[in-house]
Amino acid sequence: MIERRGGSERRSQPDRRAGRDRRRDCEREIARQLPDEFAQAGGDPAHRIAGLVNRHWPHEELPARSELTQQLLPILQDLLAPGTPVTDEHRERCESAVLDWVDQQ
Repeated sequence: MIERRGGSERRSQPDRRAGRDRRRDCEREIARQLPDEFAQAGGDPAHRIAGLVNRHWPHEELPARSELTQQLLPILQDLLAPGTPVTDEHRERCESAVLDWVDQQ
């Protein structure tokens, strides 16, 4: 429910909570796709991750994006070995790292 006060809108607590839940679901989906996108990208690992972070979170400040890049690097590094498959563990670890990072923003 949206209230109007003095020309501005205020969302009810359930509406704000629903919005946060939708954002969290979106972030979760993106995070779980990161290992596959990383494995398909070429180039230096740090640049690959930075490119993915910049593409998915372009509106975050550069220091915050750099922090996320650093958190994801150890998770995704083992995908650099030829023939290493993307596993659910990669997806779960990326999801956890991204959601923790989002919560800190």
